[in-house]
Amino acid sequence: MQIKDTGIIIAKRLSGEKSAVLTAFTQNHGLYTFYAKNIGGKDSIVYQLGNIVDILISARLEEHMGTGRAELLFSSCHFMQSKTKLYALNSLLGMILASFEERAPHPRFFTILSDYIKNSAAAFQFMEYALLESELLTEAGYGLDLRSCAVTGSEIDLIYVSPKSGRAVSRSAGQEYKDRLLKLPACALSLKDPSDLRELEQMADLLLYFFKRYVFKRGEPKERRKFIAHCITR
Repeated sequence: MQIKDTGIIIAKRLSGEKSAVLTAFTQNHGLYTFYAKNIGGKDSIVYQLGNIVDILISARLEEHMGTGRAELLFSSCHFMQSKTKLYALNSLLGMILASFEERAPHPRFFTILSDYIKNSAAAFQFMEYALLESELLTEAGYGLDLRSCAVTGSEIDLIYVSPKSGRAVSRSAGQEYKDRLLKLPACALSLKDPSDLRELEQMADLLLYFFKRYVFKRGEPKERRKFIAHCITR
């Protein structure tokens, strides 16, 4: 059996000096883990996290891990020019690994992620990252709907989010139940970067709440915790 696909390297565990167990997020096969031999020296550059690669995986049976080789299509090396952007990329890759099942295709989100990797030369923007997490949550089947109030349909004065439905709630409609509702940060509506660290934390916590409630099986990835802590202290 052979699998040929385009993928993004999202996890790497060394196995000896020149071999590794790799997980790629592929365009047509979703998360795919394979064993790569003789990847030391110059070849090691191909297998860096975030790289977009062509992959050929061979296995005797479909359920086997298989052995693969990759050819570089687009390097993620530009993320290394900024610690914040590098932490953001690592966080996003960790979130994907924690959100999707192995070998379940997600071609729409693959396009979103590959576009982000190719076009992120500009200065880091937190809301660009937050929107990627929101798209990931949608892809996992639990998207937020912040366009209008879940109770009245109003698009005005939205300040809460229902912890069950992920729908926005207006100030008047949520007043009686405000202690049970989540805070809706202004940046989630304006799509502009948070005005202060408190708003940034609120946005990060809002997304994390729904990931932990509906998606994650083992809690928040350590890469995300590291990224958010960096954003708060930088």
